[in-house]
Amino acid sequence: ELMDGQVDTACARGEALRDGRAAPFWIKLRFICYVRAGEASAAELTLNLLRRQEVLTSLEDIRYTAFADGKTIAISQGQPTVFDWVMLRESGGAVDASILSRADAALTAAIARADGVDPKLRETALTDALRERTITADEALTILDGLGTTPLATDYLTLTAVPPQSLELSEAMGAALRRGGNTYEAFEPRARLFASRLQAARPITNYAPNATEIILAAMITDQREVSERWLAALLADQTRPAGAQR
Repeated sequence: ELMDGQVDTACARGEALRDGRAAPFWIKLRFICYVRAGEASAAELTLNLLRRQEVLTSLEDIRYTAFADGKTIAISQGQPTVFDWVMLRESGGAVDASILSRADAALTAAIARADGVDPKLRETALTDALRERTITADEALTILDGLGTTPLATDYLTLTAVPPQSLELSEAMGAALRRGGNTYEAFEPRARLFASRLQAARPITNYAPNATEIILAAMITDQREVSERWLAALLADQTRPAGAQR
């Protein structure tokens, strides 16, 4: 909830909590909720409680104090916590590539979902989240709708615009898959994202351009029928005698 910007929901959950309220996580949450609600005295008391429990580092104390004072928060050094992310977003701080390079899987997914963040950075985060399985292909397609004309969004738009079972679709599919890169780590996210269009890509008798890319994508996404169809077409492709070896 906190990672995805549902801070009001998290605050309500924390307010309703009866057991474990003294745990540092819930105290930090209450602090953020008090600041958001404009309850400065309650926020100060809660921050002092965190200090007495000695659960804040000196740098965290500085950031929490700055947040309470209404200042824009920069992301912390090292791996950001969920509270670093919430304070950054709530205060209007900048989300840049340096954050993504230090983010864990949950924060990477949150960056991909975050409205108002640079679309190219969101696309990079989305690709990582697809690889890490923290965002599904269906959710990723919804996110892509809001990214405008980023490379990945443009590739998917092209795949949906060309006729199914056409040579144009198989060529567009092969090109879109290759643009991810020539390593498995780079190829896999695009294979997962384009999985719903693989069924619509059909080889032409004795001619199967882009077969190797489509076969690999089908294998990654457990579409056995698609991979077998394209493998048979590849073996029969007279224009590519080395196709089977590839």
